[in-house]
Amino acid sequence: MSSSTPSQRGASRRGATSTSSGKKGGTRRAPSSSKAASGSRSPAKGTPRTAPRKRTAGEPAARRPAGPWVPIAVVVALAVLGWALYPALKLQYQTSRRVAGLEQKYDSLRKRNETLRAEVAGLKTPEGIAKAAGEGLGFVKQGDNVYVVMPSKEPTSQAPGTVATKDERSAVQVVLDAVFGVEAPVSADNEP
Repeated sequence: MSSSTPSQRGASRRGATSTSSGKKGGTRRAPSSSKAASGSRSPAKGTPRTAPRKRTAGEPAARRPAGPWVPIAVVVALAVLGWALYPALKLQYQTSRRVAGLEQKYDSLRKRNETLRAEVAGLKTPEGIAKAAGEGLGFVKQGDNVYVVMPSKEPTSQAPGTVATKDERSAVQVVLDAVFGVEAPVSADNEP
Protein backbone atom coordinates (compact mmCIF):
# COMPACT_ATOMS: atom_id res chain seq x y z
CA MET A 1 0.00 0.00 0.00
CA SER A 2 1.12 3.48 -0.70
CA SER A 3 0.94 6.19 1.87
CA SER A 4 -1.32 9.08 0.97
CA THR A 5 -2.71 12.08 2.74
CA PRO A 6 -6.29 12.15 3.98
CA SER A 7 -7.31 14.67 1.30
CA GLN A 8 -5.86 12.43 -1.40
CA ARG A 9 -7.73 9.47 -0.03
CA GLY A 10 -11.01 11.42 -0.09
CA ALA A 11 -10.36 12.50 -3.66
CA SER A 12 -9.56 8.98 -4.72
CA ARG A 13 -12.77 7.72 -3.16
CA ARG A 14 -14.91 10.28 -4.93
CA GLY A 15 -13.43 9.57 -8.32
CA ALA A 16 -13.13 5.84 -7.94
CA THR A 17 -15.54 3.40 -9.43
CA SER A 18 -17.06 0.68 -7.41
CA THR A 19 -18.33 -2.69 -8.02
CA SER A 20 -21.91 -3.31 -7.30
CA SER A 21 -21.18 -6.15 -4.98
CA GLY A 22 -23.16 -4.51 -2.17
CA LYS A 23 -20.37 -4.95 0.37
CA LYS A 24 -19.90 -2.33 3.04
CA GLY A 25 -16.36 -1.47 2.18
CA GLY A 26 -17.04 -0.60 -1.47
CA THR A 27 -17.05 2.90 -2.84
CA ARG A 28 -19.71 4.47 -4.96
CA ARG A 29 -19.35 5.51 -8.51
CA ALA A 30 -19.55 9.23 -9.17
CA PRO A 31 -22.46 10.26 -11.34
CA SER A 32 -21.47 10.52 -14.92
CA SER A 33 -24.29 12.59 -16.39
CA SER A 34 -26.05 15.79 -15.46
CA LYS A 35 -29.34 13.91 -15.56
CA ALA A 36 -28.36 11.77 -12.61
CA ALA A 37 -26.85 14.74 -10.77
CA SER A 38 -29.97 16.86 -10.81
CA GLY A 39 -32.39 14.08 -9.98
CA SER A 40 -35.15 15.57 -12.12
CA ARG A 41 -36.49 15.32 -15.62
CA SER A 42 -34.39 16.91 -18.30
CA PRO A 43 -35.82 19.78 -20.35
CA ALA A 44 -36.40 19.56 -24.05
CA LYS A 45 -33.26 19.20 -26.12
CA GLY A 46 -31.63 22.45 -27.07
CA THR A 47 -32.94 24.54 -24.14
CA PRO A 48 -30.56 25.59 -21.40
CA ARG A 49 -31.17 24.03 -18.02
CA THR A 50 -31.41 26.35 -14.98
CA ALA A 51 -31.24 25.26 -11.39
CA PRO A 52 -34.34 25.92 -9.24
CA ARG A 53 -34.01 29.17 -7.31
CA LYS A 54 -33.70 28.70 -3.57
CA ARG A 55 -35.41 31.08 -1.17
CA THR A 56 -33.11 33.12 1.07
CA ALA A 57 -33.64 33.50 4.81
CA GLY A 58 -34.95 37.10 4.62
CA GLU A 59 -37.23 36.54 1.64
CA PRO A 60 -40.90 35.90 2.49
CA ALA A 61 -42.57 32.74 1.27
CA ALA A 62 -45.10 32.96 -1.52
CA ARG A 63 -48.60 33.32 -0.05
CA ARG A 64 -51.81 31.93 -1.33
CA PRO A 65 -54.57 34.47 -1.74
CA ALA A 66 -57.10 34.32 1.09
CA GLY A 67 -60.54 33.12 0.19
CA PRO A 68 -63.77 35.06 0.79
CA TRP A 69 -64.41 33.06 3.95
CA VAL A 70 -61.65 34.76 5.99
CA PRO A 71 -63.52 38.06 6.65
CA ILE A 72 -66.70 36.13 7.36
CA ALA A 73 -64.87 33.90 9.84
CA VAL A 74 -63.38 36.94 11.58
CA VAL A 75 -66.80 38.61 11.90
CA VAL A 76 -68.36 35.40 13.22
CA ALA A 77 -65.51 34.94 15.72
CA LEU A 78 -65.91 38.52 16.98
CA ALA A 79 -69.70 38.07 17.27
CA VAL A 80 -69.28 34.87 19.30
CA LEU A 81 -66.66 36.55 21.48
CA GLY A 82 -68.94 39.55 22.08
CA TRP A 83 -71.89 37.30 22.87
CA ALA A 84 -69.81 35.29 25.33
CA LEU A 85 -68.29 38.31 27.09
CA TYR A 86 -71.37 40.58 27.16
CA PRO A 87 -72.75 39.43 30.55
CA ALA A 88 -69.38 39.85 32.27
CA LEU A 89 -68.76 43.24 30.64
CA LYS A 90 -72.27 44.40 31.56
CA LEU A 91 -71.79 43.42 35.19
CA GLN A 92 -68.37 45.08 35.35
CA TYR A 93 -69.66 48.31 33.77
CA GLN A 94 -72.72 48.48 36.02
CA THR A 95 -70.54 47.90 39.07
CA SER A 96 -68.05 50.59 38.06
CA ARG A 97 -70.88 53.09 37.48
CA ARG A 98 -72.41 52.20 40.85
CA VAL A 99 -69.02 52.66 42.55
CA ALA A 100 -68.57 56.05 40.85
CA GLY A 101 -72.04 57.13 42.04
CA LEU A 102 -71.35 55.99 45.59
CA GLU A 103 -68.00 57.79 45.64
CA GLN A 104 -69.71 61.00 44.51
CA LYS A 105 -72.35 60.57 47.21
CA TYR A 106 -69.65 59.90 49.81
CA ASP A 107 -67.81 63.10 48.84
CA SER A 108 -70.97 65.20 49.17
CA LEU A 109 -71.80 63.62 52.55
CA ARG A 110 -68.26 64.22 53.77
CA LYS A 111 -68.52 67.91 52.81
CA ARG A 112 -71.90 68.19 54.53
CA ASN A 113 -70.45 66.51 57.63
CA GLU A 114 -67.62 69.08 57.74
CA THR A 115 -70.16 71.90 57.43
CA LEU A 116 -72.26 70.48 60.29
CA ARG A 117 -69.17 70.08 62.50
CA ALA A 118 -68.28 73.72 61.90
CA GLU A 119 -71.87 74.71 62.76
CA VAL A 120 -71.79 72.64 65.98
CA ALA A 121 -68.50 74.28 66.93
CA GLY A 122 -70.10 77.69 66.34
CA LEU A 123 -73.12 76.80 68.50
CA LYS A 124 -70.85 76.07 71.45
CA THR A 125 -70.07 79.79 71.77
CA PRO A 126 -72.48 82.39 73.28
CA GLU A 127 -72.51 84.39 70.00
CA GLY A 128 -73.43 81.27 68.04
CA ILE A 129 -76.28 80.48 70.43
CA ALA A 130 -77.69 84.01 70.13
CA LYS A 131 -77.44 83.90 66.32
CA ALA A 132 -79.19 80.51 66.13
CA ALA A 133 -81.95 81.66 68.49
CA GLY A 134 -82.52 84.83 66.47
CA GLU A 135 -82.53 83.14 63.04
CA GLY A 136 -84.18 79.83 63.84
CA LEU A 137 -86.60 80.69 66.65
CA GLY A 138 -87.19 84.40 66.09
CA PHE A 139 -85.82 85.57 69.44
CA VAL A 140 -84.68 89.17 69.57
CA LYS A 141 -82.42 90.91 72.05
CA GLN A 142 -83.74 93.97 73.76
CA GLY A 143 -83.06 97.05 71.69
CA ASP A 144 -82.78 95.26 68.31
CA ASN A 145 -85.03 96.26 65.43
CA VAL A 146 -86.75 93.43 63.60
CA TYR A 147 -87.62 93.58 59.91
CA VAL A 148 -89.78 90.89 58.36
CA VAL A 149 -89.45 90.34 54.61
CA MET A 150 -92.46 88.73 52.94
CA PRO A 151 -91.94 86.44 49.93
CA SER A 152 -93.28 87.58 46.56
CA LYS A 153 -96.46 86.10 45.08
CA GLU A 154 -94.95 85.45 41.60
CA PRO A 155 -94.51 81.76 40.79
CA THR A 156 -91.03 80.54 40.13
CA SER A 157 -90.05 78.20 37.29
CA GLN A 158 -88.62 75.65 39.72
CA ALA A 159 -89.97 74.16 42.87
CA PRO A 160 -88.31 75.63 45.96
CA GLY A 161 -85.33 73.64 47.14
CA THR A 162 -84.50 72.01 43.81
CA VAL A 163 -81.55 72.83 41.64
CA ALA A 164 -81.37 72.13 37.91
CA THR A 165 -78.28 70.09 37.09
CA LYS A 166 -76.59 69.47 33.80
CA ASP A 167 -75.90 65.91 32.68
CA GLU A 168 -72.14 65.62 33.12
CA ARG A 169 -71.78 62.27 31.35
CA SER A 170 -69.65 62.06 28.25
CA ALA A 171 -71.03 60.82 24.94
CA VAL A 172 -69.19 57.52 25.44
CA GLN A 173 -70.83 57.06 28.84
CA VAL A 174 -74.26 57.82 27.38
CA VAL A 175 -73.74 55.15 24.69
CA LEU A 176 -72.35 52.59 27.17
CA ASP A 177 -75.22 53.30 29.57
CA ALA A 178 -77.67 52.56 26.76
CA VAL A 179 -75.81 49.37 25.71
CA PHE A 180 -75.46 47.97 29.23
CA GLY A 181 -78.81 49.22 30.57
CA VAL A 182 -77.55 51.64 33.22
CA GLU A 183 -79.80 54.50 34.25
CA ALA A 184 -78.33 57.97 34.64
CA PRO A 185 -77.26 58.38 38.27
CA VAL A 186 -79.16 60.87 40.41
CA SER A 187 -76.93 63.71 41.53
CA ALA A 188 -76.10 63.53 45.22
CA ASP A 189 -76.54 67.32 45.52
CA ASN A 190 -80.30 67.05 44.89
CA GLU A 191 -80.88 64.68 47.79
CA PRO A 192 -81.85 66.18 51.18
